[in-house]
Amino acid sequence: MIEFVVKGEPVSQGSMKAFVSKSTKRVIVQPDNSVKLKAWRKAVAEAAAQVWPAEPLDEPLRVDVQFYRTAPPSQAQYRYDSTGRDLDKLLRAIYDAITGVIVTNDARIVGGAQWKYLTEKEPYAHVRIEAVNYRLVQPTTIRE
Repeated sequence: MIEFVVKGEPVSQGSMKAFVSKSTKRVIVQPDNSVKLKAWRKAVAEAAAQVWPAEPLDEPLRVDVQFYRTAPPSQAQYRYDSTGRDLDKLLRAIYDAITGVIVTNDARIVGGAQWKYLTEKEPYAHVRIEAVNYRLVQPTTIRE
């Protein structure tokens, strides 16, 4: 099992924005929050590399992630973050950051448990990765 913590406010990877470059006159498409996203993905990749110095895995993996976001004063009494960023977009940033570090391709991630929490302490993400037994299991026949 591979486990690590990434300190800092989790950043989602989702919406894209497009604009025309004044110098090249070409359309450029980039993440809506590219500066924060690059820094977050770099922090995730560095934390992953510290605990996994080997070659990336090329096998089915389970990735469990717990995101902890600083609770705004209006939500200090709540435990779960149901109003912040979309969970799937937070995961996308984690998956892309560990690709090439822990896993060869994020398509190798086949499952996991994910949660969004609020905290009164510093924000962070807790990531746990483990290989999955992927041998084919024959389904049992259902008899009526």
